[in-house]
This record gives sequence, C-alpha cells and structure tokens, in this order.
Amino acid sequence: MWQVKNQKFQLSLHSYTTKIKRNNIIEVYSDWEKSKDFPLLSSQKNYSDFILLLNKNFMIILTKAIITAMSDEAEMIIEKYSLQETKKLWALTIYEWDIKNQDNESEHLVLLLCGVWKIHAAFATTYLFENFDPFKIINIGVVGNLQPSTIKIWDVVLPNTFLQHDVYIPESIDSLKYLRDPIFIEYAIGEEYNLEKFSLHLHGICVTGDQFIDNEDLKNELVEEHNADIVDMEAYAILSVAKNYDALDKMVVIKSVSDGADNEAADAHVGNLEAAMKNAVIILELIL
Repeated sequence: MWQVKNQKFQLSLHSYTTKIKRNNIIEVYSDWEKSKDFPLLSSQKNYSDFILLLNKNFMIILTKAIITAMSDEAEMIIEKYSLQETKKLWALTIYEWDIKNQDNESEHLVLLLCGVWKIHAAFATTYLFENFDPFKIINIGVVGNLQPSTIKIWDVVLPNTFLQHDVYIPESIDSLKYLRDPIFIEYAIGEEYNLEKFSLHLHGICVTGDQFIDNEDLKNELVEEHNADIVDMEAYAILSVAKNYDALDKMVVIKSVSDGADNEAADAHVGNLEAAMKNAVIILELIL
C-alpha cells in the first residue's frame, strides 16, 4: 500500500514504519515535528503541508470524507462514486470506496450520512476523527436562503463564517462565550468559475440551528441579528468538533440553496433539492 519514493526519507524511517502502515499519520507528524534529525520538516508550516510532503515521498492512500445529513443529499454522491455501505449505526450510515483523484492517484473516500440536527452531525464528525485519519472533510448539503437579493435558488455558497442561531447565553457569562463565538474557515476555491446555470459564492455567513426555517419573521430576525446569508442544521456542529480536533484547516463547507426560508420553504425544499444538489456536486468535483 505504500513504499518509499524519496531516499532522503530513509532518515529516521524505521521508527515510523509501523505508524505509517497503521495510517496513524498524526502520530508521525507529532514525532517528526519534535525531531531534530529531520530537516525536511522545517519548511512545512502545518499538518496539511506535511501530509502533502508525506504523500510525495510515500505511496499512501489519503482519506477524504464527506458529511451530509439526508439520504436525498447523499444518494447522488453515493451513485457518482460507487460508494458501498460499510457500517450502520442508529442515525449514522457510512459508505466507502477507493477513487481516483484529478491526478489519477488513489484516494479513499468516506461518506457519513449523519442525519439532521446538530447532535447527529456532532456524533458523526467525532466518529470520523476517532476511526479515520481524513486529509480533507467536506460538509455538503442544501440550505435556506436569507439573502434573496444576492443569492438565488440553486446557487452554491462556500461559507467561511459560522454561528449558532438557537443558543442563548447572557453576555455577562463570559465563561460560556465560546458558544456565541463564530467559527471561521477558509473557502476552498481560490478563483471564480464561469458556471452558466448557477452562481458560486466564495464567502458567506451560515447560521446553524435545530430548526427548519419556514417563517418570514424568524428569517428576518436571523438577518438582523447575525447578518446571515444562509441557514442550515449541521455545519456549526461539524466545525465545532473539527475545532476541538484542531482540524479546521481540513474543512470545506459546500451549501446549495433549495428554499427561501420563508412560508413556502417546505414545498420549495422538496421541489428544488435534486437540482440544488446537482449544483453542489459540481463544486464537490472541483474541490475533491
């Protein structure tokens, strides 16, 4: 499954061989980071750089993970990449398969169908970190639109700011400030793409809560209080777990708009979900 491609990596190799075979790359990174006899690491700024360095010098199969909430969101991805169900828990179903990336290199793809709500999303993300060593994690799904003047139905958003909208913590309780704090990630595509059928928004504020928003008054409150662009039910929970694992640099969030989070949202969600996910999968291909 792996072999040395660069003879410079023979240096200190023996003590790390078992860990590499077990795919315990985080342990290898931690050990090498502390090592004084491995100068090649000195130019690597973070874990992601290290993984790319390691992949250039070893034949290893990187794991990329996709987290999505609903079977209607997952079906298109499962079919596209010929994923096979490998584990079924209560709300969590896991699908896996080896795929070829854009450079024709083998990668292991894991899809976690987590179920809706923050608690299910948090459990699935924790399970992912405890049982896999993902190089990249992509949360993909449909969302409600809070900014109809700039974002349209079927548009795709790569939000970079995330908040909870259904948690109240008094400002005076500073020890719980982390529950109010936003989470930031970087968007995944560094250039504009000419997409004829929909627009791709490279930034945005996504608010997460355990509610399907189908009320105009509540929608307006989310905009006024958070200046939010879209609303979902999982992203903040997924990123909160990733933050605890110090893995926000691995995260990408792809959201496609299925409804207007208004009084017609339920019917619009059902009617637009397939088309919205098709657009999201187009962006997934570019990022994956």
